[in-house]
Amino acid sequence: MGRMLLGALVGSIVLFAWGFLYWAVLPIADNIVLPVPNEAAVAQMLKENIPSSGVYYIPGEGAKERSQAWVEKHKAGPIAQIFFRREGINPTDPMFYARGFGYMLFCAFLGAWLLKTALPGLESYAARAIFVVMVGFFGAAVAFSGAVWWYQWLPYHLLYVAFNVTAWVFAGLAMAAIVKPD
Repeated sequence: MGRMLLGALVGSIVLFAWGFLYWAVLPIADNIVLPVPNEAAVAQMLKENIPSSGVYYIPGEGAKERSQAWVEKHKAGPIAQIFFRREGINPTDPMFYARGFGYMLFCAFLGAWLLKTALPGLESYAARAIFVVMVGFFGAAVAFSGAVWWYQWLPYHLLYVAFNVTAWVFAGLAMAAIVKPD
C-alpha cells in the first residue's frame, strides 16, 4: 500500500509538471487553441445573451425532437459548443493550481491502484510501465468522444491525446519504478 501511495504521489507530480511544460511553456498548442477575433465584442455578446454558467449548444432548439428545422440548421452551420463561465476566475489563484494537482493526484492514484492490482502479471519494469501507459492511452481514447459525437475540432482532440499519452508515458516510467512486486 505504501508503494502504491508513493507511486501515486510521484506520478501526480510528474503529470502536473508535464502539464505545466506542455500547456504553459512549449508552443505546442499555439496554432490549435486560437484567440477569438474581436474578443471583447464576442465576450460582451455572450454576457448579454447567455443568462448563466453552463454548456450551450448551437443549434440547440429542436435538438430533443430532431426536427427538420434543427437538421437544416446543422447542415447550414455554424455548430458550436460553448463552455460558459459567466463569473470568471482568477487564473493566478493558488487554489486553481491546488485543484489541478488534486485532480492529477486522483488520476495517478487510480493508475497506481490499477497497477498494483495487475502486479501479479507484471513482473518486469517494462511490463509495468507499458501497463500504465496503456491505462493513460485508454483514458485519452475515451476522452476523444467529443471529436466523434460533438463535431469538435479534430486537431484540438489530437492535441489532448498527445498530452495525455505523453503525460502517462512519463508518469508510467516513474510509477513502474515504485509500484512493483515485493
